[in-house]
Amino acid sequence: HVFVRLKPHIKALENITSQKLRIIEFGADRGSALTNELTELDASFVITCFNLEDVSSLRAAVIEENMEVTVRQADVLNFEGRYDLVLMKSVLGGVFRKNESKIDDVEALIEKICSYHLTSGGILVSLDNGESVLERIMNNFGARKNGWRFFKKDQLGADYQFTFGVLSAFSFATRLGFIGRWLEECIFYLDFLLSGIFKSKPTVIGSVFKSRK
Repeated sequence: HVFVRLKPHIKALENITSQKLRIIEFGADRGSALTNELTELDASFVITCFNLEDVSSLRAAVIEENMEVTVRQADVLNFEGRYDLVLMKSVLGGVFRKNESKIDDVEALIEKICSYHLTSGGILVSLDNGESVLERIMNNFGARKNGWRFFKKDQLGADYQFTFGVLSAFSFATRLGFIGRWLEECIFYLDFLLSGIFKSKPTVIGSVFKSRK
């Protein structure tokens, strides 16, 4: 739902160049790649993963989906090239864990990407976990021991932001398969009703950052 609300900003990129759009995605896995939602674009896609051993399984998924993309290993902290669109899904919270980094480190990476890895008119789109009303409860049950960073609304200074969710604190689908997907669909409709009430504490934050070039 959040990514759908960000797609107009992505579609607008088609107006900045007469060439194929250059898109790179970080944080994809075999079961979830934002690139799958953008196949209508005239673009050259690069899907990346951090671990070399994950490249083959991600490439297999691409072949199964008949997608024209390049799959390779890459580190979001150290990659090369300029792109019209940089996509990140649940990347910032894992790279900059609370016990190992500061929010300044997160902001520095965003600034680096916007200044040195986006073309003129390009954008960075990041989907991140929000510090929701459930976080204190989750912490009490020890569910956040890995130090994953959850963000407050408006904390990252995005040029545009859309937030959503109250109950969707983690993925049931990756844990329970078909039943999990059914649960997530039910939670989506509850979140749709509750998001307006708890809009200052969303579970998902979608941010758009513009090129500094």
